[in-house]
Amino acid sequence: MPGSGRLIDQFCEAAEAWVRAVGAADAREIAFYVLFWAGGSGRYKPVGAVDQSGLSPAQREKLTFGQTRGHFTIDQVRDRLQRATNVDGFDEEFLVVSLVAAIATKFEEESETYAKGLAKRRAIAERWQAEYDDEATRAALIEEMNTRGRGTKRFSEADFLEMIEYVKASTTPSLRDQRERRRRSDAWREATAALVDPANLEAYSVERLQQFRDSGGFDNPDLDL
Repeated sequence: MPGSGRLIDQFCEAAEAWVRAVGAADAREIAFYVLFWAGGSGRYKPVGAVDQSGLSPAQREKLTFGQTRGHFTIDQVRDRLQRATNVDGFDEEFLVVSLVAAIATKFEEESETYAKGLAKRRAIAERWQAEYDDEATRAALIEEMNTRGRGTKRFSEADFLEMIEYVKASTTPSLRDQRERRRRSDAWREATAALVDPANLEAYSVERLQQFRDSGGFDNPDLDL
């Protein structure tokens, strides 16, 4: 039976609360994780990509990866989660609570394994640079990106280089960065605390049970799930 949608609404509200708490421009990071994990990244078109029709080649080269590709939104997250529960048959509580935990783990790992993360990103940057420097490998990877991608802009050598430089830029140790990662992690747990509170989940279960009974259920008014 489809969920009531209440936990999905609370999840989206928590994502917006996290945005306000950390001072982010929007919830694109949360949206990316959710759509990637919930099978929606290939079903929705990113928004906010810069219109390049009137730009010169030099201006286009200055655009960031996000400006050329766009980003996902919380409205898309809401739609995907509703489809996952109403059409694909996922249990709403399981799906939402799992996503909350997965994102919390992601942020916590970024905070607690900061030094290891730097080393990992250095290794990634070095690998990508080696792949870029090899002409045959570079061409194959670019072709793969364009085969898998669903955006309107083809992935180019310039995009590849920008990805490498972006990762390289994140390999320099920073006390401020460490503190920001901890703040992001704490803010997510605070934003979702009410959602995953046992009392809230119990209220949702009661609401869903009543919804099931009202729909006829097994014609058993005493049914308990």
